[in-house]
Amino acid sequence: GTLTDALRNALGDRYRLHEQRRKIEELGEKVYDSVTYYEIRVIALLAMSEERGFLSRGEVEARMKNIKERRAASDA
Repeated sequence: GTLTDALRNALGDRYRLHEQRRKIEELGEKVYDSVTYYEIRVIALLAMSEERGFLSRGEVEARMKNIKERRAASDA
């Protein structure tokens, strides 16, 4: 829930619940049934943010790579 809340807060007044719901529906039943409650909301928020031009998939992937690298280094 923390990541979902952080993403919604980062969007501020640009966050629209109806857009998030639409994105969840667009993801389809197969995706919806394969992830947790919060994961589907994060996926939808990221898709919505990408669609509206707030960030790109490349930016998200680069950031996730950086986070994984830092986590691996701290576990070593």
